[in-house]
Amino acid sequence: MTRRILTGMVAVTVVAVVIFAVPLGVGAGRLYRSREASRLEREATRAAGAVPATGLHGDDPVELPVAARGSASPCTTRPAVAPWAPVRNGAAARSPARSLGA
Repeated sequence: MTRRILTGMVAVTVVAVVIFAVPLGVGAGRLYRSREASRLEREATRAAGAVPATGLHGDDPVELPVAARGSASPCTTRPAVAPWAPVRNGAAARSPARSLGA
């Protein structure tokens, strides 16, 4: 008898927590999202106010840095050896992928 009462009390408690916690979680999520959206809009307005009325077109053109001789973009090249490759006779060992022609 007491086991049934205890089981019923636990079940009612779990149902009550779920019934109240789920809407509370949804409401808190919406509140945090709206606060973050407001903060983002404020920052965007502040950044837009910092841009001159003429725009970003000025007398000084943008100059890209010149790559050092022999270097290339990291997106188009891969290292000759794996970073963890052991050193043998003063030279880094070739990675297995490079030795297979990959």
